[in-house]
Amino acid sequence: MNGVRKTHTLALTDRSTICITGVSELIAFDEDSVILDVGGTELQIGGSSLSVSRLSLESGEIDVTGKVDSIIYAESASRGRSLVSRLLGRE
Repeated sequence: MNGVRKTHTLALTDRSTICITGVSELIAFDEDSVILDVGGTELQIGGSSLSVSRLSLESGEIDVTGKVDSIIYAESASRGRSLVSRLLGRE
């Protein structure tokens, strides 16, 4: 990406619905976490009973419902590690 970041937006409503634009890739998801690439940056959503209610990679939009406990932006360097290592915070 040559250091250029794409714009994205994130709207969280009542900690139960999160709408995000500018999504390049859905990396992984389960009921406890959703991991996305937003313009070259990894975005991790943590919570419980999470589900992807709408996904359109063509328009770069995703809606996630459930109880949202955390939203974390991670450095892209973590992309080289396994999903389990990233979720457990291991090097």
